[in-house]
Amino acid sequence: MVLDTHQASEDVAIVTVKAYQGSDGEVQRQLIPERPGLYVWTHNLGRLVKADEPTIQSHLLDVLAVVGRPRTQTVRPYYEVTVSDRRHEIHNAKRLILHSRLNQGDDLGVWIADLATQIQRPLYIGMALNLHKRINEHLNGRSDLRERLRSTKPNPVDMLDLAITWVAAPVKVGAAAGGDEDEPDGTQEADDGEGGDTPAPDDQLAVGSELDKTLKAAESLLIRLAMPMFNEKQD
Repeated sequence: MVLDTHQASEDVAIVTVKAYQGSDGEVQRQLIPERPGLYVWTHNLGRLVKADEPTIQSHLLDVLAVVGRPRTQTVRPYYEVTVSDRRHEIHNAKRLILHSRLNQGDDLGVWIADLATQIQRPLYIGMALNLHKRINEHLNGRSDLRERLRSTKPNPVDMLDLAITWVAAPVKVGAAAGGDEDEPDGTQEADDGEGGDTPAPDDQLAVGSELDKTLKAAESLLIRLAMPMFNEKQD
């Protein structure tokens, strides 16, 4: 079965945006719970399984072309330097094998798509005290992530073509409160979710709480290790 939703445990899951958006509210809360944790956005290669060869070729080229945005910096007094990422093309023989396997949709094709979805350079990494609320803010345009993806050159990125891996923090969860709040520069940070049999005190769910600070520290570490394409602000 091609990746749609993979639930490694109740604390970790990979959800395709298309499947999430096509679900009702109750199912969405099962797919992405109101819990604190970190989340990672990646390309969903599962959408290429059993597609026709021209579609696979076109979409795979688009995915491999997305490597962030050029960075330009002035080096005084005379120079302006632009740095950009570049991926090398896949050799033709290997490319044909990939196209064939994805087109057939056999076990190896599905395995390739799932593996490439789960293990790749992330587009974006975020933290939230309420994963469900924060991810919905991204999807509904209440953060600038959607616009940043759309402005990608040479090929815009559609959120419906992505997958989200979320990892809940090991804390008891009861009634969740809010979600993350964007920093003034548009970068995600902070908000809600925690409890258990006995809901956590409100001050443990607030921006600036010990849990909030811990999640932000974990987020900063993960960003530095994974080097996502669209996290321009690291702290």
